Amino acid sequence: MPAGISSLSRDRLRAALWRFRPINIADPDGKLPADPLIVYDKLLEPVGSLVASLIDALSRRFAAGRPGKLDHLDVEAALPAAVKSRMQEPIRAVRHVITLPVFDPAQLESFA
Repeated sequence: MPAGISSLSRDRLRAALWRFRPINIADPDGKLPADPLIVYDKLLEPVGSLVASLIDALSRRFAAGRPGKLDHLDVEAALPAAVKSRMQEPIRAVRHVITLPVFDPAQLESFA
């Protein structure tokens, strides 16, 4: 997790991710990657989808004149089917990716 996130926030994020869907963080041989950053790369995609959905829900709430916290975020609906599928696949990367992830345009259509 990034250093700027408090341990409480990290714990909540982990609880949100692992409570609803397991993520395969092993390589095709069933071993953990030697570089932990490769695991973080794998976690970025579902976290990115969740953050995008959270920001969208908050902005819609604010635009409707109802600022404040959300009572609920539908985590299952926030993750596109393609992301859910990739979460189950083994890690195929052999090195840490230093570029930012790119969203599939179809994922962004729900935020229009």
